[in-house]
Formats: sequence, structure tokens, C-alpha cells
Amino acid sequence: MPSHSAPASASSRGTDVPGQAVPSDLAIAIGPAPAAAVLAPLWQDLAERSEGSFYLSWHWIGPWLAQIDRPAYLLRAETGGQVVALALLCRHRDRRHRFITSELLCLQETGNPACDILTIEFNGILHDRRFGPDLAARCLAAILAANPGGTWDELYLGGVTEDFLPLAENAGLKLHIRDRRPSAAVDLAAIRASGKSYLDHLSSNTRYQLRRSLRLYEKRGKLSVTPARDVAEAESFMAGLAELHQKTWLARGKSGAFGATFLPRVHEAVIRASLAEGAVEVVRSAAGEQAVGYLYNFIYRGWVGAYLSGFAYEEDAKLKPGLVSHYLCAEHHLAAGRRSYDFMAGDNRYKTSLGERGPDMLWLSLRRPRLKFVLEDGFGAAYHRLDAWRETRRKPAAAASTEE
Repeated sequence: MPSHSAPASASSRGTDVPGQAVPSDLAIAIGPAPAAAVLAPLWQDLAERSEGSFYLSWHWIGPWLAQIDRPAYLLRAETGGQVVALALLCRHRDRRHRFITSELLCLQETGNPACDILTIEFNGILHDRRFGPDLAARCLAAILAANPGGTWDELYLGGVTEDFLPLAENAGLKLHIRDRRPSAAVDLAAIRASGKSYLDHLSSNTRYQLRRSLRLYEKRGKLSVTPARDVAEAESFMAGLAELHQKTWLARGKSGAFGATFLPRVHEAVIRASLAEGAVEVVRSAAGEQAVGYLYNFIYRGWVGAYLSGFAYEEDAKLKPGLVSHYLCAEHHLAAGRRSYDFMAGDNRYKTSLGERGPDMLWLSLRRPRLKFVLEDGFGAAYHRLDAWRETRRKPAAAASTEE
């Protein structure tokens, strides 16, 4: 498989590129976000001049903003009378460890877990591609100096890429990495350039499992992958996806993505607004008339992001509905001339079986000096020491039990 360490273009993963120096007349303001009718044309115009990801396009931001349950604040940077950077901020009171309360300021998220189950990725500050990381750094500094809606304790930066880390490290506040998740993708452009098939780029073990599963499904009928043709069909496919998704996750003792009402509302709005433009798709893979699985994907500037799925798992472990569905969909986009089929963040084994490891996605917070964070860090360190001590106590007991 061709290496995916360097994306085909910056827009595929929101990567910054070197740019012009920021003009001296740069003006940055932070205040209440205007109505969507006012913000939409500004955001859409800047997105055309940026290397931002799908998650920083109006395809995502518009439906999200329309559904959130709290006011948003807008960072707006201008130079020469033109908007060159935009970002949205929300506030949330976070309670954790029973005794810690923290006022969060969140970048393109609400801070409310019931809403942020959407899981933004490739997050950041939307900015004009003419300017490099310095513009993003100036905007970050402006956020750190502002108190929209009142004083805050932590700036929460969820789902940012690794290249955002230097900005956070140099921001002047204590950096706390809450989570780090690997990503993986299929470099469709490199496969096309190689002249070989997608299968030829997979490991021998993955090829074996995939071919065996394909043969078993083909006994039931011809394999097909069908993108929804209109909103009505997309909603029908999403209903099938939700049913299979929930069945799988409930069987694992988890609530599943559709356990909260916020996620379906946002994605219904995304599909209605963007399906006709080809920015989203809902795909049904099938063997004859029998559904194998459903995929809900984002499409942006040749990049395809596999966001949500539901698969028809069966008792026969030789049947791999997830592997087959993603393979068929990646083949479909390979033939359509797209650049990348991105599995995004998560350490599921199928992602690195079908694709190559990409950059990590990070969930960060920048903390203002607060005694409660000192106490929280001390509590966490003490807990880890206690856990380590318990582990050392368990090992001799386990060894003695083995000897008996």
C-alpha cells in the first residue's frame, strides 16, 4: 500500500501550508455569532479560499450551528477589508471527578457530550490559504486573550490534527492532551498511479479474508454498491444504517451513536442540504437483494471520509460485512477519480487492514492557571500510583496461584 504519511493535498486533511506574512492591518474581533443568513456567505466565501477540511465547510458548520443548544461566539479576522479567518466558540460548564468544575471555551464544539457525540475531526481555525500558520497562531492568541460570555478556565480544542500541536504548545498556557487517536486512509491517487489494483496493495492476509468473504456473499447474488439517488432514498438508507449500527453497539453493551437525539437531527440536516451537491453520500452494499451494510460518507475536494456505518453481522465469522462494504466503496471512489478514502480517527483493525496509518487526531485543552487543576493533576497522579501498587500486589498472588 502506498504510504499515507503525506496527504495528496492540504485540503484532504486540513494541513497548513507555508504562506505570505500576515499584513500589519490584521484586525481580529470576537463577539456573538450573527444569524446563519449573515454568516453563511462569509463562511462559504472563506472556505473557497482556504485549505480547510469538510468539517470546516458550511456543509458541516451550518447544520451544526442550527441545532446547538447554546449561543455561539464568532472570531472574525480581516485584512484589507476582506475576511481571512473565522472560528466559532461555545461555552460549557464541565464537571468531573466529583469535585472539579471547569468553565470551557470550545472550538466548533459545544462541550456537551450529548451534542459532541458528533465527533468533529480535522478541526481548526478556518483561514485564507495565502497565509500560513502565523495567521492561525494570531487567531489562537486572540481567543486566549478574550472572555466571550465571561471568564473561562480551559480552551478545548477537539479533533485537531497533529500539525495544530505546535500552535498549542507555544500558546503560553499549560497544554493538556485529553485524547490521541490514530487515523488511517486509502491513498486512491497513489493506487491509480501505480497501475495496480487496490487488492494488490493489501496484505496477503487481508486479501485472503476479503476474497473468501466476497465469494461467500456472491453465492447469494451479485455484489453491488449503491449511493442513494435522492434525499428520500438517503433517509431510507440511513434508517437501515441506524438499525444495524444500534443492533451491533447495543449487543456490546454500548448506547451507539443513535442513542442520542442530537446526532440524527444534525445529519438529517446535512443530508438535506448537501446530498444534491455531492458533498455527502449514503451507500448501500448488497449481495443480490440482501443488504451487507450501509456507509454514510463525506465528500470534499476529492477526499472521502467514512463517517458512520451499519453492518449486517452474522454468526459465520468468515463473512466480513464491514471489510466488504468498505472495500466496495473504496473501489467505487477509486473508479470515480477521487484522491483519498479516509477511515478517520479510531484504532479499529479494519482501518489499517484496508488503509495506511495517517496522522493522529488530538483532543487538547489549554488551561489557565487554576488551583483546581493542580489538585486534579495531583489526584490523577495519586490514582495512577495506587493503581500501579494494586497491580504489583496482584502479580505475586497470580504467580502463587499458578504454582499451586
